[in-house]
Amino acid sequence: MKRGNVMNGASSGIGGDWLRVHRRSPAAPLQLACFPHAGGGASFFRRWADILPAEVELVAVQYPGREDRIDDALIPEIGELARTAADALRNGVRRRIALFGHSMGATLAFETARLLERSGIAVSHLFLSGQTPPHRHRATHFHLQSDEDLLDEVRRLAATPMEIFDIAEIRQLLLPVIRSDYRAIETYRADDTGRLLCPITVMLADADTEVSLDEAGGWARHSHGRTTIRTFTGSHFYLVERWRDVVAAILADLGCAHPPSSGWPSTP
Repeated sequence: MKRGNVMNGASSGIGGDWLRVHRRSPAAPLQLACFPHAGGGASFFRRWADILPAEVELVAVQYPGREDRIDDALIPEIGELARTAADALRNGVRRRIALFGHSMGATLAFETARLLERSGIAVSHLFLSGQTPPHRHRATHFHLQSDEDLLDEVRRLAATPMEIFDIAEIRQLLLPVIRSDYRAIETYRADDTGRLLCPITVMLADADTEVSLDEAGGWARHSHGRTTIRTFTGSHFYLVERWRDVVAAILADLGCAHPPSSGWPSTP
């Protein structure tokens, strides 16, 4: 049975199953497309719509196998996920477009930006959060390990409230999604066929063990545009608590009016 999309925003229509519109603004000059982390869904970005200005339309990419796409087959491959996301976004582009992704979502946003630019669509800005660049990819194999070992990794990153895994039905639903996403990012190998044209903002937390400041700076080699690094307080999922600051930083780099934040991130 398909789930409704009340929590996830309305389907975009143009983007079909792949896009959820959290803030519909047909006249907005800019569309911000967001890519969730491994195991995450489009609803992760829902509250961002509450503080975005009218000049920004917010959409989130909904990967298959979760939330209202729970019956759709999982795709454990970054290239295929990016191609399908790019097709959905390409069909709906009538304005400036910027992309944001966190962790696995950052890698997907990067690959999607490459595909969009190759097809002649200019990307205004690419925001990459909590992820190393392709040439600094860290080799891990959690997707091949036991359920308990995989859950230990999820627990370490504090990606999901662990109590939900005590419920057998939810555990049965979520573990295949997490394993598939880990397979996608752990088997990802980028080709080196060209650099982006768009500017990049790299976001990371000061206590995140998944990406260092030195690694974050490595994203500069993947774009001819300017690369800016913004550092926030927190660990890998800093944006759960600091989401207002993240949105404010995005809007500032896009040249839009931004809401008050609880503390401005540093820019090395």
